[in-house]
Amino acid sequence: MSDSQVPTGAIFFGYRGELYEAPILGDDWVGLSPHGAGPLSERFPDVIEFGENAAVGPWVKVPRSALESAFTRRVTARWRGVPVEVIQLLRSGPDKGRMLVWATGSAKEASAAGFQGSDYGGWDRTVEPSELSEVRVEMIEMPVRRA
Repeated sequence: MSDSQVPTGAIFFGYRGELYEAPILGDDWVGLSPHGAGPLSERFPDVIEFGENAAVGPWVKVPRSALESAFTRRVTARWRGVPVEVIQLLRSGPDKGRMLVWATGSAKEASAAGFQGSDYGGWDRTVEPSELSEVRVEMIEMPVRRA
């Protein structure tokens, strides 16, 4: 897996037979990242709103009642031998292109490896994607909360 291919944790929803990442979550709606070809209005007939922003790119807001399934993508790896969960790719600022990871091992191990945090809030740091090894991706099905 190359640096640019290391995925991050995310939430996905099934909508009209396709699976879409949902970077924006509301109480009774979700913002899905549309992919694929074809007019959005035809692919998303239940749309409440179309939008776009710098953080997530284009999105379509659909009601939770239109969702078919829900999944969490959990990405685990090792950073210099320390077990981590890959949370986010940083898209701006001085750490742009680096990844935010949480240590999943012991607090002693995380602290010794230079992670910042506490036993209560967790241990995190930013790392270069190329420094991650043993990357594992799981798609975990969860119940669909419709409203």
